Amino acid sequence: MKAITMSLAAFLFLGLTLAQGGDKKDDNKTKIVAVWEVVKGDTPKGSTVEFTKDGKIKVNIEADGKKISVDGSYELDGDSIKTTLKGPDGKEHKETLKIKKLTDKELTTEDEKGKTDEFKKKAAKDK
Repeated sequence: MKAITMSLAAFLFLGLTLAQGGDKKDDNKTKIVAVWEVVKGDTPKGSTVEFTKDGKIKVNIEADGKKISVDGSYELDGDSIKTTLKGPDGKEHKETLKIKKLTDKELTTEDEKGKTDEFKKKAAKDK
């Protein structure tokens, strides 16, 4: 259970803030809406995070043979994503993350401790 909690914590700190120019805010809001799969970082590979256009976020993590699904909300603020997730322990977790890179296919984030995670956009059929 400790590994799952640590994975969830790492995922919460995923630096989900857009590191593109300030005039790209609308592009960022459009580009972030997708299902993203972890390909590199502290969060277990294959874990996913989904951002919806209505500000909802869904995180799916698999660690130690257990699956965790966490729902919450997010808000873009310039190059930052402010997330609020309710953990499996019932507690609310808030985090502000930085997006280092956001394209149509790639997302790189940095948490408040400087840890980064890299994601690839999942194709619609992969959801």
